[in-house]
Order: sequence, then C-alpha cells, then structure tokens
Amino acid sequence: MRDTMVKINDRYEFPLQLDLDKDDGKYLTPDADRSIRNLYTLHSVLVHSGGVHGGHYYAFIRPTLSDQWYKFDDERVTKEDTKKALEEQYGGEEELPQVNPGFNNTPFKFTKYSNAYMLVYIRESDKEKIMCNVDEKDIAEHLRIRLKKEQEEKEHKKKEKAEAHLYTIIKVARDEDLKEQIGKNIYFDLVDHEKVRNFRIQKQLPFNSFKKEKLLQQSCGLPQGFIAKIYLPTFNISSSPCKNDLSEEVAKEYGIPVQSQRFWLWAKRQNHTYRPNRPLAPHEEAQSVGQLREVSNKAHNAELKLFLEVELGLDLRPIRPPEKSKEDILLFFKLYNPEKEELRYISSQGSTSFFDTKDSDTDIILLYSFVGRLFVKALGKPSDILTKLNEMAGFSPNEEIELYEEIKFEPNVMCEHIDKKLSFRSSQLEDGDIISFQKPSIPGGDTQVRYKDVPSFLEYVHNRQLNC
Repeated sequence: MRDTMVKINDRYEFPLQLDLDKDDGKYLTPDADRSIRNLYTLHSVLVHSGGVHGGHYYAFIRPTLSDQWYKFDDERVTKEDTKKALEEQYGGEEELPQVNPGFNNTPFKFTKYSNAYMLVYIRESDKEKIMCNVDEKDIAEHLRIRLKKEQEEKEHKKKEKAEAHLYTIIKVARDEDLKEQIGKNIYFDLVDHEKVRNFRIQKQLPFNSFKKEKLLQQSCGLPQGFIAKIYLPTFNISSSPCKNDLSEEVAKEYGIPVQSQRFWLWAKRQNHTYRPNRPLAPHEEAQSVGQLREVSNKAHNAELKLFLEVELGLDLRPIRPPEKSKEDILLFFKLYNPEKEELRYISSQGSTSFFDTKDSDTDIILLYSFVGRLFVKALGKPSDILTKLNEMAGFSPNEEIELYEEIKFEPNVMCEHIDKKLSFRSSQLEDGDIISFQKPSIPGGDTQVRYKDVPSFLEYVHNRQLNC
C-alpha cells in the first residue's frame, strides 16, 4: 500500500503522570531548564472515533486534576471514571466476552476504532498558575456580552414557559404578506402563518384593547404586563406597552386607526385548505383574547390566526371598511403567466374603486377591490369583473382571460375552470375562495409554453414538491 492515508489503531498506552526528568532527562531538549522539576500530570484526552475518511471527536477532561473525569461529546457532558478516560482509549484490539465458553474457547477479537488522538499534560510546578480561578476580567469582552445575552434569553424563555398558560399568540396576516409570499415561498393557499407578524398577548386582554394598543398605540392606559412582547421577523420589543420604542415601532409597522381595521377568522376546511372564513362580529371583538381564541380553535394552547382587512381611500389613507352583507363574497385573486411560469398575488395600486354594473337577471351589483381581493355580489357573474381584473393585471381593458378556482392541493391538485356566465353563487364560490386567472394560451403561437394553464402549472408545482 503506497501513497495512502491510514489511521493507526495500534495499542499505545500513556501514563497518568509523565516524568521527563527520568533517565537523566533524555527526553528534554538541550536548551530545557533542568532546574525545574519536569513532572507532568494528565489533564485531558482528545479522542477520535472512526477512520481516516471520517469520524467523530470528543474529549475527556478533568478541570481540577482530581480523580473525576468529564466526557465532552458535543452538547452532552457526562461524568466518567479514570479507566474510561485512559485504558479504554489506548486503542489496539479488544476481546468480546464469550457467550458460551464451553462451545468455543477461541476468543473473538476486533480492532478498536476509538482511541486517543491528543494528550494534554500540565507541569506540576505550574499547576497553581494554570488551574487558577477564572474571574470575569479574564474573559474577553465579546464573550462576556454573548454569555450575558444567552443567559438573559435563557431566563426569558424560562419565564415565558412558566407563564405560557396566561398568554396566547395572535398571528396577523395582511395583504402585504400575501403579496410577498405567493409565487415565492408558496403557490397554494394564501399565506404561511409562520412568516407573519406574531403578538404574544395575555388572554384576559379585551380584543378591542389589542386593536387599539397594538395596531395603533393611541394610549398607554392598560396595566403593565398585559402585553408582554411583540415578535416580528426583524425585531423584538420588550414588556411594557408604554415604552416609546414600542409605540414607534408598532406605529411604523401598522399605524392603522381602529375604525379602519376589520379582522377575519381563518378556518380549516374539510379539504385541508386554510382560508379567511368570516369577519369578527362587534360582540366578538368585545370579548377577551382568550375567549376569541377558543371560538376560533378549541385545541389547547392553539394560536389565534387573523386576516387584517384594510381599505385605502383616494388619498391612500386607511378608511372604514364597507358594510358587508350576506350577499357579499370576499375573493382572492392570483395571476398566472404561462410564458414565465409565474404565479403571483396581484394588486391594484392606487385608490379604492366602486363599480355599478347592471345585469338582466339581477339588481345593481356593487364591487369593491383592493390589493388582490374583491368583494362581489353572490348573484353577480365573473364577466362583470373582467375589466377590473385586467386593470389589476396591467392588461388592456378588453383582454380575454380565463378564470380558475383553486379548490385543494392535497392529496391531489383540484383546480377547476370557472364559467364566466354563471353567477358566483351558482359556481359555489364563498368567502376566502381563490381565483387564479391568465391570458388564454394560443395553440401554435410563437411562444412555446410548458404549462399552458393554471391547473397544469399547479400540478407541476405539486409534483415537484413531492419529489423534493
């Protein structure tokens, strides 16, 4: 065997004490100080387990040079005896105990692949100097800061765990979250709730106070400790809601007047999709956060997930949401581009728009749209909103477009074509439903596309995710 790296696993014994003065100091270098007693005591043993191409390191250390050894194996630390730290790290071969000595007297030996790799000895005369107590001044400043921060975080998590039964987590999704995630992080449904703003709120806090204090911060009249902490993707804010930094940060994030807020409860449907289901009623907003969470989800310690609907006026300032009747349906819209294989949450930038359209079978139908969602009347038809959808997509007003309803994606994708001549009610559309639309693909056109329509594209995405 030539030009090959090999790990030597031969037995090599090493002493607990190493005397370099014996045999007239023949192990010392010529310039060594022979006036000092060169008696060394074993402090630590670094062990390698494995072969030359891979393995694992751990160490046996006795911090005070007492008889007690400690094994440091990644994050696990255990007490060990001297035999474990020394004799079992000599390497070589080891005999397996015979299960039936009378049957076969030949012992079975195997090579040990765990053995000492490096030894650390401390000279006895320098022991007091090396093994001295470590004061705070002996620790580098950046380490002191890091250790202090880790300790504070540990204590904070311990406190949070002890008080967890007093709090609930409110996750608030907004249009900005949908626009940011759809087509990038997710393709099905509307939002990943693990990536939206989280509020840790005391259960007994009235929800109306949460709206006022957290989403506007108009006053600081609540008892200290009601609102413990806000979790945002980029910053944390500490306990008291009266602190200026909290007010500034929350106002910066939202700044939405209470009268301009409308919250929707999310609901998990039988087909395992998760959609905004209905807006909170006034009497529900007067309840405590804990009561509202129980209405939303009966599971123990479940989170309260909400969608925040905000409408803008002509001056782009938040306005009061329009009244919603039983005939109004909130729909969400995605745009698919077959040429780019891109699916995104579309938005109509600018002012809020109201439309009056007449239909031979219905009364006046009021439509309302903003940032990828529209309110439509149940008896209205998709053909009534084509111009608005084209505007939102940046198409010409009379562009022909095809509409598809995203129904489910587990275990299989279900995405059905929508008849634009049928009413929304006839198509069984309801609050929270998702409609994806696109320009129709042209057979034999100049541009070749792999996935000509929304269903085939979503099927491709679903299969790709299964194979990842």
